[in-house]
Amino acid sequence: YVTILGKFSQLLYWKVLVGEESINALKQDLIRLKARHDKFGVKVKLIYVDNCCTVRKLLLEIFPDATICLDEYHWMARWDEIFVDKSSPEAAQFRGVMRRVLNVVAND
Repeated sequence: YVTILGKFSQLLYWKVLVGEESINALKQDLIRLKARHDKFGVKVKLIYVDNCCTVRKLLLEIFPDATICLDEYHWMARWDEIFVDKSSPEAAQFRGVMRRVLNVVAND
């Protein structure tokens, strides 16, 4: 499934995909979403996605002003290989600190 949230976590789009997990299955919907944003003068500035390296090119074709980033969950998972024990108190403490760092937002 795909969920797209707005700046204040409001639901903008939700869809269940049947079959392959491909950004191409969403292309037309994303184009319509971009047109809706354009109609209201809204620029998409930031997109978090679980496979940013794979989908960045297509997303930038549709949303050229956006920065494409790996989502927090998958970014945190990249740190798993440094832990001897992923369920240790030290690993939990590290994840807690990183969540706090990731959720600090500077003023626009």
